[in-house]
Amino acid sequence: MKRSLAAATLSIIPLLTTLSGCARSYVVEVFNGSGSELNMRVVTDRLKPELLAERTLGPNEFARLGPVQAPITEAVRVDATNPADPGSLGAQQNISPGLNELEVYTTQGWGNLRFRVIRLGGRDAESLSVDSP
Repeated sequence: MKRSLAAATLSIIPLLTTLSGCARSYVVEVFNGSGSELNMRVVTDRLKPELLAERTLGPNEFARLGPVQAPITEAVRVDATNPADPGSLGAQQNISPGLNELEVYTTQGWGNLRFRVIRLGGRDAESLSVDSP
C-alpha cells in the first residue's frame, strides 16, 4: 500500500510541474466610486503576493489594469487601498481569468472600502487591449 501511494504521488509531480508552466490572462476594469484617491494592485493571492499590475486612481476615475499573466496554479486578486488613510482597511477581491469589471466604493461616502462585482472572468483577456478606453 505504501509503495502504491508513493508511486501515485510521484506520478503527479510531472503533471503539477507541467501545469505550473501554464499561465492565464487577467484584465481588470475598475471604477473608483469612493470619492478618494486609491491605489489599485493586481497580485497573486499567496502568503507573499507577487505584484502583477499597479495604478493610482483618482475619485470617479476608470482604468484598465492588464492584461497580466499568472500561473494556472495561482489565484489572483485585486487590492484597493487609500494612501491618505493608512489606518483604514483596504478591500480585496479575488478575480477570474479573462475580463473582470469592478467598482470600488464606501458606504455613505466614508468607512472601509468595498468592491462591487459587475463581472468576474469572461471574455478572453488575450484579445483585450492594454490601453484604457
